[in-house]
Amino acid sequence: MKQVFAGIDLGTSSVKVDIVDAQGRLLAEHSAGYSTSSPEIGWAEQNPEEWWQAVWTSLCSCVTHLRTVEDSFDLRGIGVTGQMHSSVLLGADGNPLGPAIVWMDARARELMPEIEDTLQRTKLHSVLKNTPAPGLTLGPLVWMRRHRPEMLDSAAQLLIAKDYIRYRLTGELATDITDASGTLMLDMNKREWCSELCETFDLPPQILPEIKLPSEVAGVLHSELSAELGLAEAPVVAIGCSDQAAAAIGAGVLKPGLMQLMLGTGAQVMTPLSSGEVMPPRSLNMFCLHALWCLQGSIQNAGSALNWVRSTFRADWDEVMQAATERPAGPLFLPYLTGERAPIMDEQASGAFLGVRYGAGREHMLFAVIEGVVHGICDAVEEIDRVVQLPTQTRGAGQEPPLQAGGGEIRCGGGGAGQDAYVQLLADYLGRPLSVLDRSGSTALGAAMLGAVAAGVYSDLGSAGAEMGLKVGKVLEPNVKQASKAADRRSEFRFRRDHNLETERKLRGRAASCNEDMLTSGPPPDASATTT
Repeated sequence: MKQVFAGIDLGTSSVKVDIVDAQGRLLAEHSAGYSTSSPEIGWAEQNPEEWWQAVWTSLCSCVTHLRTVEDSFDLRGIGVTGQMHSSVLLGADGNPLGPAIVWMDARARELMPEIEDTLQRTKLHSVLKNTPAPGLTLGPLVWMRRHRPEMLDSAAQLLIAKDYIRYRLTGELATDITDASGTLMLDMNKREWCSELCETFDLPPQILPEIKLPSEVAGVLHSELSAELGLAEAPVVAIGCSDQAAAAIGAGVLKPGLMQLMLGTGAQVMTPLSSGEVMPPRSLNMFCLHALWCLQGSIQNAGSALNWVRSTFRADWDEVMQAATERPAGPLFLPYLTGERAPIMDEQASGAFLGVRYGAGREHMLFAVIEGVVHGICDAVEEIDRVVQLPTQTRGAGQEPPLQAGGGEIRCGGGGAGQDAYVQLLADYLGRPLSVLDRSGSTALGAAMLGAVAAGVYSDLGSAGAEMGLKVGKVLEPNVKQASKAADRRSEFRFRRDHNLETERKLRGRAASCNEDMLTSGPPPDASATTT
């Protein structure tokens, strides 16, 4: 009987469920979406029940399909992964007290200066290893303490998105080390919840879940759910991990010296480190995965910018990729259509075409945008390399640096990795070969691999990865004939980027100052008034 494993990936807008065999071959897949509501400007909420219905519909669909292609199978294990930072509070009855607050929610933005100042003053930033941001779990909790204290006081448990799904599957209340890292509440040196932080912000420590390893057994699938799936025996369910950690597991990026580049709506760059001695700058973040520390840069504008230029210029993918192949010389493009995280960390930055001259045509604008996206990704890769290679005060004389990056293998996945012209442009501008994975879907696969380890089919993630993990399908080498031109374009982009961002920030500061003057100066005098 064929042993199979399910991986559940709870994304920002939809869930994807894959069922694979013990060699990682895809046997069934299904996706289902759910909505995001915004009851106030800047808020982003989702209904946990919609999550669950989408997950269960997809899992049932996969099992039903599997019965049409396999004579018999044994669903041995299930793994879960999902969007980081998004959280839901449960009451004493185990039900959500309200909607989940999603990672893109900005209601805590006004609290960020205060939170950051507090973390600096108390020196807690040195153990949290990440910079405060509105969407990180701490922000909404502090906001709730200020604005919805009764809800926070009645909470019995805090769960991250994928933890809620596992709770519905098994009843297990817990989280894992990767999602705990993304809350801005974990002491990453001790790998435990930071009690001093809870005291500082008056947060109830008892709602924080127990922290476990991703491949630990959470329990078995509820008997009634197993019966609904028509399974003779309930599969085990792994604790699971965050989406970025699951992608790394599926892609085999689990040792220092490797780098993962995922090309999707945004882009993610991540490299594992053997030591947590690095203190990430504002533009990067860090999470723990087993014995590793993973340094990550998030780029907001990748596939989203390409979709924008396609829509604006009514171009299809072939036209964009043809421009990426032909590379007509022309204007540069700053791709910051929704602000940007790594490496500029400026949510108010805006996109711009720079250096447009008479004669610039459609093909020049298409190329400028995909080139701008590539520049943004290169910036993040170079920032990670810069941070990893910094000397540290804690390293002893003659001790070998425990951190490795810069020149190591980059494994490239995600939907964008299927476009050779896009990846080749990246390889040329980075000046480094890119190892393209043989298929997309490393995140759900990574979750399924956790299920296989939890089921005891494999002893650890290394052995599971050797059999189930994605393989490198091809390697795109940088074109030496393009090296000089690529270097020149990178240099010009950096210069124009820095100058434009500086100008934008000055203008924003001037506008804020003018608005403040108008508020403090009072209303203009009444011209009709007379004096005697």
